[in-house]
Amino acid sequence: MYCSASKFVSYIKRTLQKSKRARRSPLNNSFSAYLTLTFLILTFVAVRPSLGSGLALGGSLGPSFDSSTTRFAWSTFIFYKWDEMVLLGPEWSFQNQNSHQILGTAYIRLPLGRVLMPLVVGGIGLQTQSSPALAYRWAGGFDLKNGKRSSLLIYGGKERSFFGPAWFGRAGLLLEF
Repeated sequence: MYCSASKFVSYIKRTLQKSKRARRSPLNNSFSAYLTLTFLILTFVAVRPSLGSGLALGGSLGPSFDSSTTRFAWSTFIFYKWDEMVLLGPEWSFQNQNSHQILGTAYIRLPLGRVLMPLVVGGIGLQTQSSPALAYRWAGGFDLKNGKRSSLLIYGGKERSFFGPAWFGRAGLLLEF
């Protein structure tokens, strides 16, 4: 059975509106985050028919610092390799048990080296908490190549989310296929 994209988008909107009206709990927040992530992955699979080539998977973790608190956060991502230097795709970030970010992210390696390359990161998307809010992040750092298909990522920058502006640092692993 085939479903049009507009029907699918209206279904997601109705589901998110129901979860806004429902009593807030971590389960409701998680459900909307899982639903949005599933939509992003299905969209990615539909756009990219040859799924095995040109993908990069990874994750990162580290602290976020604002004026009053420090939070630990981690994120996972699946990227389409535009070329060897540009990676585009969804990133799913957890800041605490009630707060998730789903960002459209770009990782851009600058061609200034073979093993240790400068990295620019930027993303914009949605943060789910008591009410959805705009979230964005920008960062700079380094991509340390471990071979042809893996890298260690070390980067830091500024983000804006439900908690307000904050500085963050991340370290992670990137696997390319």
